[in-house]
Amino acid sequence: MDLFQTPAIRTDEMTPSEWQAQLKQMLARAEATQRYRLGLMSPDDFGDALATYGIADPYRLADGWERGEICPGIL
Repeated sequence: MDLFQTPAIRTDEMTPSEWQAQLKQMLARAEATQRYRLGLMSPDDFGDALATYGIADPYRLADGWERGEICPGIL
């Protein structure tokens, strides 16, 4: 299955277990995105999945990306 890339950001302060948690969330977001694109997940369920896997406010995040801003506190 081809998956869209979704960000996982590693910082120097992260422990290996924190980084692994970031990677797991990234993969879960990619899988949810693919399921949504294939019509296997409703928009509401997709929004819930994003919130569960680290994107609490996808609309605010998308707006920030379009403006070229980094959105602290969203990821």
